[in-house]
Amino acid sequence: MRVTIVCTLCYVLAVLVRDSSSRMLRSTENEAGCPDDDYKLYNDLLFTRRRNGLSNPMFHWSKGIVCFVISGNFTADEVLIIRTTLNTGFRQTCLKPTECVDCCDGDYIEISNNGMGCLTNAGHLGYRQDIFLGAGCVNRRAVLHLFLHSVGFLHEITNPDRDQYVDIIEDNIDPDQLYNFDKYSSQFVTSFGQPFDYCSIMQYSECAFSANGKKTIVPKWKPDCDMGKVESLSDIDIRKIDFCSAGTTEAPVEEVCATPFYRLAKDIRRPRKRNGLVDTEYRWKNATICYIITGTFTEEEQKTIRTSLATGFVGTCLRAIECKDCCGGDYVFIKNDEPGCLSPVGRVDGPQELNLGEGCTEKGTILHETLHAAGFTHEQNNPNRDDYVIVLEENVIPDELVNFEKFSPDYVTSFGAPYDVCSIMHYDECSFSVNGKKTLLPKEPPNCTMGFINELSPIDRLKVNLMYNCTDYLLDCD
Repeated sequence: MRVTIVCTLCYVLAVLVRDSSSRMLRSTENEAGCPDDDYKLYNDLLFTRRRNGLSNPMFHWSKGIVCFVISGNFTADEVLIIRTTLNTGFRQTCLKPTECVDCCDGDYIEISNNGMGCLTNAGHLGYRQDIFLGAGCVNRRAVLHLFLHSVGFLHEITNPDRDQYVDIIEDNIDPDQLYNFDKYSSQFVTSFGQPFDYCSIMQYSECAFSANGKKTIVPKWKPDCDMGKVESLSDIDIRKIDFCSAGTTEAPVEEVCATPFYRLAKDIRRPRKRNGLVDTEYRWKNATICYIITGTFTEEEQKTIRTSLATGFVGTCLRAIECKDCCGGDYVFIKNDEPGCLSPVGRVDGPQELNLGEGCTEKGTILHETLHAAGFTHEQNNPNRDDYVIVLEENVIPDELVNFEKFSPDYVTSFGAPYDVCSIMHYDECSFSVNGKKTLLPKEPPNCTMGFINELSPIDRLKVNLMYNCTDYLLDCD
């Protein structure tokens, strides 16, 4: 049975809040200098920006076979690179690049070096169309990248949700090239339910179109690759090609995780029974958490910690204050001498640790761990969580199922506030996944990217005020 490819510009986008295969960046600074970057694959489309064709059937390829012919004056070695790349690069997909015999009745791609740079059309034209591999373009990355344009994929960076995953530093971009960072509307492009992909072969590098030698793209999470430099299809690229080829616009809802990501899912030191949310013994006196910063944090990391703690609890009476006399001995010492992000839940008599290891010095993480220290556990351990999320136990690492247990109301309380899928204390949808599928499904679409929040939600603030009896703030809320 032959598969019909119905992807009109099957653009590699993301609908999740996270690339599950990445870790939090230590900093989002953009001052790092850029090496000489190769822009050949960034300005590589022949069509105008308005002619994206995503909903136009004339841009569809069919039959799962894309015919091509090699022309021009390539060397024997260059021809071998092109053929080998197309013969092997799509083996894990149902896409079949096929060198022409009858040239598919005139419907084919002609690969030549008659043009300047690396150029092609996006999507199927219905007649002979070009891929130009000019000087410097005959390499595996360029061939795969341009071929995916011809099949119908656009650059990953133009994902409509991309701002949740990267910061675009417009001040550093060549003004004439800003249009290359335009986001496409979700009315015209689809991600097939797959996450944003830092490691896609269709991704820009961090220095794309830099006007001043500084970064133009700063990922919010640390990629597990050299972004914009990969030479093969990513796992997410492969899944998108196959969903596209199957004629669907969206992946099954549980098939959306790249790799397990649980930096903030396994971050509690204290045994689970001693969570302290009901017992006032574990609350901080006068709603004040004293802290000191130790360890080997950089100046920038120390600044992020101080700024996050100074501003992160606005709207509540909870205060985090850097120690002078260390509050009579009850204080948090923030350190980074262990892997991971770790904190006890609630106040401990005397000094207590809050560890911010590599990848943990980001505002959302700092606030999350500090709320643990203030007495809050993870939101999905709420006794009524089954009314709001579904736990897919078959997708959870068996030894980690304990992290999805519901706590008894004898130990925890929500203070009458509603369940909050947008809480800074909530797991993400792929926490502790054993098979690359979701472990948590919200029953209603959330107004956030669950598990990837950098600020206290309104309900988080309400719960803090209720726990610490912040009367003035509760009155203000009314």
